[in-house]
Amino acid sequence: MPYSRVLRAFGLPAAQLLLLSALAPSSGLGSPVFPQSCDCGELFTFVVETVEANYPGYQDLIQSGAGSWLEGRTVELERKARAVETADCAVVLHEWVRLFGDLHLSVRANDQFTWSDRVPTTGGGALRIKILDDESILLRVPSFAVSQRQAIDSLLSEHWSSITQRRSLIIDLRRNPGGTDASFRELLPLVYTDPITVGLGALWASPANVALWKSFVTNPAQIQQMEEGLGGFVTFEPSLITYDETLAMPERVAILVDRYTASSAEGFILQALYGSKTLVFGRENTAGAIDYLNVTAVELPCEGETMLLAFPTSKRVASLPDGALNHTGITPDVLIPDDTSDPVEFVRNYLSSVRPPRR
Repeated sequence: MPYSRVLRAFGLPAAQLLLLSALAPSSGLGSPVFPQSCDCGELFTFVVETVEANYPGYQDLIQSGAGSWLEGRTVELERKARAVETADCAVVLHEWVRLFGDLHLSVRANDQFTWSDRVPTTGGGALRIKILDDESILLRVPSFAVSQRQAIDSLLSEHWSSITQRRSLIIDLRRNPGGTDASFRELLPLVYTDPITVGLGALWASPANVALWKSFVTNPAQIQQMEEGLGGFVTFEPSLITYDETLAMPERVAILVDRYTASSAEGFILQALYGSKTLVFGRENTAGAIDYLNVTAVELPCEGETMLLAFPTSKRVASLPDGALNHTGITPDVLIPDDTSDPVEFVRNYLSSVRPPRR
């Protein structure tokens, strides 16, 4: 059974969707044996072996000294998996992947994500722009899904003059579960003041991950890095996003978040914060689905059931788990009081009276 050919076809939210090509599990280093039946015990073993071989967060967890704890929980859940019926298998599989605390590591059963209680699979509200007053404008972006990229780009193009004639821009990312970085590319000039560091981070160079990445990485030096780095982390040199000019307006940019702001929406926040005119507002931290990225998936064989194991193949920065955000999310610069009835109005009033400090 090959790895999923096009991950975005499954509608996965909260994922950096860069890995698009078919991939059969490779033989050799840490290669799992694909199960031949829908037996939950066999599926559990395959999921564990696949994660151990290919998921970078597994390596970081072991390095942190939690290996004995994970081994004990794995033994316990394997017994449970061997005792349950197929219909209950996804629940047990999900219970195991949740041990890593990573929303991008997930089990999907019958077109439903078992972690959707933490992050909705679709954003709330509609993509729109609203002029609040002569100085302020609101941009509501409920999703960065690849299917929304053209709509986002078109809306920005249509209203560019209105946005760049006002001092304050509020970007509302509440309940935005992410999607792809390409969908927020045209937003970056609005928040830009200083060069933005971006990159592929660090790939866990399992044979399967390397084969998959070679399907879209075209730089010969990077390909050589991956081939020579099998069995470890391969760190790629970051690049800089720069623009020839900094827009005079908007002078101040607020990003409004909540606990459901996740994945590439968090990635946009991290890039926007390179600028000196951006502040993050919210009642609470973001979801925390940003440390492990570039998700792929494998379909598990169950007649009458559609089950997918989705897992990241790289990590945001080589220094992880130091500086991790998955367990905390991004903390707002300005906390909105819980009793605030209109968060957008709170942000508008704040921006009209206070200039954001340089970072």
